[in-house]
Amino acid sequence: MQSAANMTTTKIVILGGGYAGVSAAKRLDKLLGTRADVEITLITKMDSVFHNIGSMRAVVEPSFAEKLFIPYTKLFAPTSHARMIQGNGVKIEQKSVILEDGNTAPFDYLIIATGTSYPSPSKVPTTTKIEGVAHLHSVAEAVKQSENILIVGGGPVGVEIAGEIATDYPTKKVTLVHSGATLMPGPNSDKFKARLLANLQRLKVDVVLGEKVENLSELFPNPAVTGYHHGSTTVKTNKDRTISADFIVLATGNTKHNSDMAKPLGADVVDDRGQIKVRTTMQLKDESLSHIFAVGDVSDAGPKLGYMADPQAVVAVDNIVKLMGQGANAKLKTWTPPTSNLAVVTTGRNGGVAQMGFVFGDFTVRMIKSKDMYAPRYWGILNVGDEYKK
Repeated sequence: MQSAANMTTTKIVILGGGYAGVSAAKRLDKLLGTRADVEITLITKMDSVFHNIGSMRAVVEPSFAEKLFIPYTKLFAPTSHARMIQGNGVKIEQKSVILEDGNTAPFDYLIIATGTSYPSPSKVPTTTKIEGVAHLHSVAEAVKQSENILIVGGGPVGVEIAGEIATDYPTKKVTLVHSGATLMPGPNSDKFKARLLANLQRLKVDVVLGEKVENLSELFPNPAVTGYHHGSTTVKTNKDRTISADFIVLATGNTKHNSDMAKPLGADVVDDRGQIKVRTTMQLKDESLSHIFAVGDVSDAGPKLGYMADPQAVVAVDNIVKLMGQGANAKLKTWTPPTSNLAVVTTGRNGGVAQMGFVFGDFTVRMIKSKDMYAPRYWGILNVGDEYKK
């Protein structure tokens, strides 16, 4: 038997503490957390998980902001050897992560789960719960003070924020402008998209399709940080439509894949869109980097949908365990995107539209999502469900 003094420790680092990072950390803790010869480290720049799926609700219900920041305090089992470090990884080397404060986290295996950046208020430009709640409160106050609200973008974020505001503030004028011919670009059914449009129109949202708001860069010089503009403004579309607004939300999609720290690994590690290239095993495509994995939105593995984070993380973790036990010749698990198109998009707290094989309406969406925006579920995933206050 190997003595503790001579024991070789396998170091596993997860970089990123959002949905994919948490899934990977939980899986590692379950499979390896009690092993004295394994050191698991989760590195996250925030002091709590930001449940951005529910952020649109906080725009109209300031008290909901508190429920969007979920503590990491019980993520790992009491008997676990795993630990969490709050820090920002700025550079990945072959066997270590360099943090912004100059410290180094060595690893034998690395899971990159750094996600994407999205304009506030969908995500928050902060690293602490206190700052994040204050930021969302300021957004909610700006919405409350405004009468003419413009949403730029007709994807899920744009649809949901338009629905939230129109539901809770029925006297405000809400306009949504989308460059596409239909809402929700992508593979969802025509029936799904038509019902979303009907829901918004029923809420008196003025939906403008096939037009693009011009000169957005003047209003949003740094969209990765701030995606809203408060103040009396007049904008024009590419079809000369003039729209006056005192609150504008930019909801045109992810502004950046958080992959800069991976670029030092090689010129071909990150693609032209900023996604980290992976194999179906979730390992980096470069075979010299087979000990490094990337999961969730930062990878090029399929659509950027929250429900894909967990199965990708499971594949990555299970393959690390296989490599540890069987070596480089281990038969690894693979992940492929689902062929069915699943989507649940709210149009306010009273409902929305879902595509889950069939298309469902308000009652189903209210039961599944819009009543609480999945918040209790994610508090439960982090083992703090008993702390969630309804």
